[in-house]
Amino acid sequence: MERMSLPGKDLEFPESSSILTERQNQLETSWKEALKSLPGNQRKDYLELVQSTTRRLSDGSGPGEWLFYQHFLRGGCLQAMILHHGKPVYYFGIPLKDWKFWDEPGPAPIDGLESLRVNRKEISIQAVVPSKSSHLIRHMLSGELLPIATRILRADAGRNPENWIDSVQDLSMYLTSRIKRALEKSQPVTISHFLFQDLTRYVEEVGEFWTLEIIDEIRTTIKSNLKKRDTLVSLTPVSHLVLSTGPREEQIRQRFHHIYFEIRNLVLDYSIFAATVETPDYRIADILEKLKL
Repeated sequence: MERMSLPGKDLEFPESSSILTERQNQLETSWKEALKSLPGNQRKDYLELVQSTTRRLSDGSGPGEWLFYQHFLRGGCLQAMILHHGKPVYYFGIPLKDWKFWDEPGPAPIDGLESLRVNRKEISIQAVVPSKSSHLIRHMLSGELLPIATRILRADAGRNPENWIDSVQDLSMYLTSRIKRALEKSQPVTISHFLFQDLTRYVEEVGEFWTLEIIDEIRTTIKSNLKKRDTLVSLTPVSHLVLSTGPREEQIRQRFHHIYFEIRNLVLDYSIFAATVETPDYRIADILEKLKL
């Protein structure tokens, strides 16, 4: 299969779903025809993205992402997204359809492509796929990938692998638990809040595809400055917490004050708010207020 000749071909794929196995030739043929229908620059972007993603996942550190990637690639999707409670948690492919409309069912802008959307409770999957195999891909997404995504995204209160927390109640319970564990070991815990400028104008200017890249780069940059005992928790695309056991607020500010976010020639403005808890007589509401949450 042509796509499996990409870098990383020596990886051990998880067992393929029944449709990916039984209809492999049909899916591959439709995928190749769809690729040929793309303008040369888009086809090049897609294949380069596939190559870079295969290399990035080759160390096996992201088994959940690898499963998503395998299903979208082997199914023949050209653009796809998984959403959890309406928030994107995984993106695949290149922006073929205008980001404002690409999740709507129906024809895609390029002949031979079609838009699909499948839902199950809190999970939804959107995709642009070859029309000739759309019925197979829809069945694979709804019957095989959705259950996998549901298990993975429900497996952790922190919503593996990205640690997204939705509500104030969930956040309060999570912080209270982490603070209690630190204080039981007679250690202070400092919570830092990275609050970024509104990304709405970037969505309007460059589309959701590149905005998701900005969000991913924000997380990557913060992670690169963390220490072993730090934990990153994302609340929204512009709001990220770091929990640090041991250091106090002044130490955290010294550590993080130099972080510079320049992504795709965009310099992002942000503020850091921090709070240290050293004794059990704190009020979680006061902590949230100090953190501007």
